[in-house]
Amino acid sequence: MIGKSKKSRALKNIAIQALRVSHTNQKNSWMNRVIFKQWFFDEFVPKVEKHLEEKKLSRQALLFIDNALSHPEVEDLKNGNIKAMFLPANVTSLILPMDQGLN
Repeated sequence: MIGKSKKSRALKNIAIQALRVSHTNQKNSWMNRVIFKQWFFDEFVPKVEKHLEEKKLSRQALLFIDNALSHPEVEDLKNGNIKAMFLPANVTSLILPMDQGLN
């Protein structure tokens, strides 16, 4: 979740740490490369590692992302065998359910 302020008025009586989402803030509430990279290494990788360990699976995972400008280069999104890969250009509307009008 990305908000404009560190502590939103809508969440004033809620401990953000108690939510099951990560929260950060920036002036326009948009994703950017810095926030995405921070999320990847601080949130995604540790949670994937924990899941793989619980399931007794080898430490390897692949995150497919579209080529939005807010995403860093995939070379910057690697932690051992946990990495990201861009989807081919112009296929997101063909394969992502929300882009197909499914709810």
